[in-house]
Amino acid sequence: MTRGIEVGATEREANWRAIDELKSVAWASPLLEEIRMRGGLKAPSSFLFELRFAAEIHRAGLSANYEYQTGVGLTSVDFRLDCQPDWLIELLSPEPHSRSDEESQMLKFAGILSDKACTEHGLPSKFPVPTPGRYHLVIVDVRDYLYGMGDVLDWRQIAYGSEGVKRSNDWALHWLPKEVKGQPGPICGVFDPRSPVESAKVFQERVHFVGFVNERSYLPGEMRTIKSAYYLPNPNLFQSNAEAMIAFQTYPLRPLQKTG
Repeated sequence: MTRGIEVGATEREANWRAIDELKSVAWASPLLEEIRMRGGLKAPSSFLFELRFAAEIHRAGLSANYEYQTGVGLTSVDFRLDCQPDWLIELLSPEPHSRSDEESQMLKFAGILSDKACTEHGLPSKFPVPTPGRYHLVIVDVRDYLYGMGDVLDWRQIAYGSEGVKRSNDWALHWLPKEVKGQPGPICGVFDPRSPVESAKVFQERVHFVGFVNERSYLPGEMRTIKSAYYLPNPNLFQSNAEAMIAFQTYPLRPLQKTG
């Protein structure tokens, strides 16, 4: 889902800067046209997030395919980076949750994230079966998660459930809300084999990494800073964390240091 919002001055300036930098970039023209048709700077925030991400791709000296059809039905991912190995990237900008409690927000985020790999009918979407020489990544815009106050412990539970949070930090675990039927316990993550979310199984089979991006300054390069971007690998697709980190080193827009 997407929404239209009145962006702040800093974000507005970043969007104008991105448009100016991309206006002569051929591969970005479909995105710029989509934004123009949706109201320019009043376009839904998901498209403006794509705009700023596209600008980071261009600043890195890369090219990409926008709305790249992956061969999974008629579905597409937002970007395919023109590099080796291939990176198929889908961006996600969840709407703010109407409820303020942390558990409900985490439960919603985990569900929406899992759904990125499935259609509403439960069929695989966007990401094909993994093959050598190609990695799949979902990046989440988390500016609206807990009013921008989410942290690494939240991202780790959203990805891995309770297994992602050290016992010394178990005070930070979020538990299923009382109104949710089933066994009480910590909220499961998208990579957690115990997740009751139907789409999670497909997500676990097809998505190599998930990234959490929380922009604050909107300065060029911010999406590539450790302070704003945090990436986590899918343990279901790698034999070890070391193998996952070797794969992540091929991601051209990775932060300057390891974030997993």
